[in-house]
Amino acid sequence: MTELKRKQAEQLIKKASKNRKKATNLLMCGAILSTTVLPLTTVFASTLMDKQPTEQTESSTVDSSVEETVEDTTSVFSDTYQETVQETNDEEPDFDVVEQQSPAVEQPKEEQAPVATPRYTENDWVLMEDGYYHLGGDIRNEGTLDVTVNFVDKETGALLGSYFSPKHEVNLGMSVIADEDLGINPQEYVVEEDNQYVDYGWATYDEDGNLIGYRGVKLGYSDMPTDGKGNSTVTVQLKKYVKEEVPTPEEVSFTVSYVDENNKQISETDTYTGEEGQEYWINFPEFYGYKFAEGQAIEMQGTYEKGMANVTVHYVKDDETDPSVEMGTVTVKHVDIDTNKEIATPDTITDEVGMGYWASEKEIEGYDFVEEFDEDGSSLQGGTITTEPQTHVLHYKSNGEVTPPTQEQSGGVTINFWFALNSTMIKEPIHLDGKVGESYSYDIADIPATITYEGRTFYLNTDYLTSIADQFEGTFAKELKEINVVYDLDNGTVTPENQESSLEVLFLDQNGDPIKDSVLIEGTKGDKYDISKFATDIKGYTLDKTKLPTLTGTLDGNNQAVFYFTEVDDTTNGGNTGDNGSDNGGNTGNGDNGNNSNGGTDNNSGSNSGNTNSNDADTNNSGNGSSSNNTPINNNSNTGSSNNTNNSTNTTQTSSTEGLPQTGESSNPWLTASGIVTMASTTLAWVLKRKHG
Repeated sequence: MTELKRKQAEQLIKKASKNRKKATNLLMCGAILSTTVLPLTTVFASTLMDKQPTEQTESSTVDSSVEETVEDTTSVFSDTYQETVQETNDEEPDFDVVEQQSPAVEQPKEEQAPVATPRYTENDWVLMEDGYYHLGGDIRNEGTLDVTVNFVDKETGALLGSYFSPKHEVNLGMSVIADEDLGINPQEYVVEEDNQYVDYGWATYDEDGNLIGYRGVKLGYSDMPTDGKGNSTVTVQLKKYVKEEVPTPEEVSFTVSYVDENNKQISETDTYTGEEGQEYWINFPEFYGYKFAEGQAIEMQGTYEKGMANVTVHYVKDDETDPSVEMGTVTVKHVDIDTNKEIATPDTITDEVGMGYWASEKEIEGYDFVEEFDEDGSSLQGGTITTEPQTHVLHYKSNGEVTPPTQEQSGGVTINFWFALNSTMIKEPIHLDGKVGESYSYDIADIPATITYEGRTFYLNTDYLTSIADQFEGTFAKELKEINVVYDLDNGTVTPENQESSLEVLFLDQNGDPIKDSVLIEGTKGDKYDISKFATDIKGYTLDKTKLPTLTGTLDGNNQAVFYFTEVDDTTNGGNTGDNGSDNGGNTGNGDNGNNSNGGTDNNSGSNSGNTNSNDADTNNSGNGSSSNNTPINNNSNTGSSNNTNNSTNTTQTSSTEGLPQTGESSNPWLTASGIVTMASTTLAWVLKRKHG
């Protein structure tokens, strides 16, 4: 019995221990359920109740997370519960145990999450109700538009080019350049200065550097309105540029001559050229041994204009000049350093012997001046005046801007030897040949002092030779150049009591060409003359009163008096003025004016008999008139003879050929013979008729 009770006691102790273990497991399961599953279930239920069907603010990730937590908790509880049941089943009861089925644990029902409405990402452009695109569909982001800028021809409206900018933030504005990238030539089409979109920072200039317009436009927010569909179109008008043809100003030239009291040239003539309307200011030079004539301006200024008259500056010999001062000259030549050919007119420097001089370079088109130095680094442009004439050469090098002309044979230079009174050639001319552009020089010392012709001796006019001395050096040109050396019948040293003297009156234009027949006044030395009546204008020419010769004086040898004239424009047809005849008695006969507006020629001759003078015979000249469009056919002149017993002077009008002849001219003795025969026949017929009567 005792052993049996002991065994029962041990079984009861084991059973109590197992029951305590089961109770502990059950308490653990309850704790898990109370602390984890029930609160999560409450939160999940509350979340489902608070959700609205239209809200899409929570992520489905939260739902998944709750579900996973519930599943994990349920799994833990199930495992604990199963362990407890398994231990109970594993016991070997000492009495019959009725096995009860464990109640099924009801799993929480998984609720289905509501379907989410589609959403935009942060990189999507969404067209909103304000007509602009907003990033991510958020109206708080800046609005953008698809902007198109069209450039059109202002006159025709034709589309010239377009610029497109998608999703452009219009608040920032926009700048567009209308150039080749858009298919637009900015030299042909430009934005005008008054265009509302013009961008002044993009100016366009033509090839001459003149502003023609602009090629840039600048648009602001207000310039790019929306069409409500996210688009904006701006139209900019461009003007087609047409270059205005600006007429090239016409060049105008005039010359300035320098003469002494005898109208003899004392220096080479200067030519001034400028564009019409351009201003000029000239200071007249001073020459050693001369001073400005009384009343002569020392400078002039003005504006270049068409039809400008040439200018003559008058000087007189300066009596205060010290004759003991010796003068020297330097000729400055301008030479191509490669060809050694002169490329400009030489300059002359005249100053006292021992004085320093400076040879100034010239600006010559197509050439650059080559400055030269000696071993010490001093310029070679300076020097000292010496008693002997010097030549100073300045070198130039072609810069390739002007192609030098191909050298060709020039017309040459011819030196003629004339008797001044009747333009008789008294010696064979001397001709110099050379290529165009080459230099020529002839020593005037080789000009003969006297020439014997047909038994008479002619003497060199040294004063005239001095005035043209600069013509004996120069450059060959394409045209023939003639130098006329003049001789007289005496050399001014023979003064017999009844020496024949004469004064030839010449009428020349500014180029030295005769425009009217010369007049020869003959007499003896000491006879008085007055040529003031010739100081008048000639049709088509205006007398240059700045170059008047001495109008009154006495004959002394064989001399010349020259009236210079300036050609004027004459656009009127007809209305030509006949020449005025002159007689020795002081009376003037006026020729009728011939008018022919159709270009015909009138040879009307008018005469006016002079008053009878016991000493002088009157002379009438018939004037010939012609249309202004044609050359007169006849140009007759009558010669008055004188029965002067008181040594009064006679005036004879000669042809223009009695001046210095032009190239190719020659006298025609047959015309003279024909005139003599005609006069003799007329006189004989008149005598026979009178005798018969």
